[in-house]
Amino acid sequence: MLELRESSYLPPIEQQQQQQTGTLDAQQATSISASETYPLGGGGGDASNGSDDVFQWTPATICISIALFLLAGLFEIGGGYLVWIGIREKRQPVALYIVLGSMVLIAYGFVPTLQPSSSFGRVFAVYGGVFIVLSYLWAFIFDGMVLDKGDYIGSAIVLVGVGVAWFWPR
Repeated sequence: MLELRESSYLPPIEQQQQQQTGTLDAQQATSISASETYPLGGGGGDASNGSDDVFQWTPATICISIALFLLAGLFEIGGGYLVWIGIREKRQPVALYIVLGSMVLIAYGFVPTLQPSSSFGRVFAVYGGVFIVLSYLWAFIFDGMVLDKGDYIGSAIVLVGVGVAWFWPR
């Protein structure tokens, strides 16, 4: 399922262009499937408009997707936190915190590209909700922030929205 065959790989936009111009031969057309085109077995749809019309959720893609959202949050919040404590709290050695934080933030930029969905907007919109909840969790664990009823209710509302937006049948 996680296999990517280079001989048949074409990004979705190139597949569509070749199918429209007739330059995609029959062997290529039949060998390209959603599980071969996308390294994580998902994706589908036309990448030019962010459609996931041929994408099907499976228990594996759900687990991978959730893990990637958590990893993205860890990298973004963790990297931002390192930069924050270097600049705002002047924790020594300042340059080390800033450089390490920046490197982690660069790594974060690549994580969403591994999501099984081909929709940039949907991936980042849903991640925004996950980010809110993870930010509260990070602040509670590392900064000792006391969460109030509004934080809990807001997080619950966000998670419901995330679930609807991410798993809505398309």
